[in-house]
Amino acid sequence: MTPYEFWVDLTPDGAAPEKLIHCSQDDIGRPFLAHLLYLGEEYDMPSGTTVEIHVMKPDGNYVIASAVCSGSTIYFELEEQMAVVQGNCRSEFVIYPPDGERLGTKNFYLVVEPGAIDGGTPSESELSWLQETADNARRAETAAEEAVPAAASALQSAESATSSAATASQKADQATQDVARAEQILGAAQAVIEQAENAAADAEEAAEQAIAAAQVPWSVSDGMVCITYKKEVEE
Repeated sequence: MTPYEFWVDLTPDGAAPEKLIHCSQDDIGRPFLAHLLYLGEEYDMPSGTTVEIHVMKPDGNYVIASAVCSGSTIYFELEEQMAVVQGNCRSEFVIYPPDGERLGTKNFYLVVEPGAIDGGTPSESELSWLQETADNARRAETAAEEAVPAAASALQSAESATSSAATASQKADQATQDVARAEQILGAAQAVIEQAENAAADAEEAAEQAIAAAQVPWSVSDGMVCITYKKEVEE
């Protein structure tokens, strides 16, 4: 359904709305769209603003409900208790900007035309915004309670991951130390091998020198000293 549109002034001494707002008794969900004016011009509400609609019924009961605001417009739908009593219902929007102000608009009238048949709904005061706030608080509390086990599990997983990371770091440090030690042992072994090779070369050279000095037909092969001799055969 297309909302019924009207304008309302933000200043209490501003111009009264040009139209009365009509509905039928026991209407529920009928949409309305108000255009907000201030000093004769459209007033854009700052981001974070909330709006309530206050309706005083002819029998003295009242309704306070939430409205939806965007820019200079305010949208609301009739709730059950708004239109149960026929007659003129004095109404206003109460605007709550984010800076903490509370601003009421010029009063306007919701005219409730009598229905052909009285629906029989008893009139009472209603603070739907308060009930909505309480419901939201309960939902938030339930969500928080449900989130606690998940948060605890996530914390435990994080602690386990931290412990595993610390263990891995310790193992990595030990491995680094083992590699350094192995490199030291390898270097020492290579030094011993080099010394042995040098000693063998020195021994071989000394043997060759001894053979040459004795002028004996000796030979050195693969580290072994061999003596060769000839036997003369008499004829």
